Amino acid sequence: MLHPALATAITILSGCALIPPADVPPLSGTNRQVVVLDIDGTLTPRNIEFFTPRESAADAINAFHKKGYTVVYLTTRVPAFQSNLPDWLARNGFPAGPLHVAQTANERANPADYKARVLGQYVNAGWRLAYAYGDSTTDLVAYSRAGLARDRVFALKREHADHCQEGVYELCLESWAQHMSFIENEVPETVPGERF
Repeated sequence: MLHPALATAITILSGCALIPPADVPPLSGTNRQVVVLDIDGTLTPRNIEFFTPRESAADAINAFHKKGYTVVYLTTRVPAFQSNLPDWLARNGFPAGPLHVAQTANERANPADYKARVLGQYVNAGWRLAYAYGDSTTDLVAYSRAGLARDRVFALKREHADHCQEGVYELCLESWAQHMSFIENEVPETVPGERF
């Protein structure tokens, strides 16, 4: 049995491993549409509460996935808490999709630039940015720079906040459950084809 201090040190050190950079996947079949998601504060209640998923978040994202959208995750989470992200997404029921994690201190310090650059790579590869979700002004700035129309961008209010952060978006959401009717009834299915 490991000594608790040693177990803690191993956990901290293993958590410092960076997730390798993700490539923009090639277009597959007829699916050319992506849903872009920030993670911390968007799929979790707040930026600092990153072990707990928001209620109904996985259900909402799976509804997009079932309609044929490729789910793209974007985060500038610090290295100490990156390594568990793929497992956390899977364990909490989120669908598989490319996971782009900032690799450098500069990318983490300039999240809007990093996220806009990654999304630009998707656009250049022929993908269509269909919908985007975020909780911070930097998310919303990145989505705007990437060319997403206002009516395709949604902000999520952080837990215990009075309002959504500033930015260009269609609607400030209190919760993912509030948005399920829109996803189920107003989001069109993509043309059937392979998915990521």
